[in-house]
Amino acid sequence: MIKFLAQLFRGLHDVVGISAPPPGTSDRTFVFAWLGGIAFVVAFFLILVFYMIPVLHIRY
Repeated sequence: MIKFLAQLFRGLHDVVGISAPPPGTSDRTFVFAWLGGIAFVVAFFLILVFYMIPVLHIRY
């Protein structure tokens, strides 16, 4: 699963034009960094949708 996700994220790096570590080196770290970033973005938008927007809507 780690190898598949590493290939997927490397492909995304190629499409966007961001440099990625060479294949085979630190695949686990590379994948967990991506998964952590995705989790952070999802958590940010969940907090925004379920907490901030209702608070601002009630205030005004």
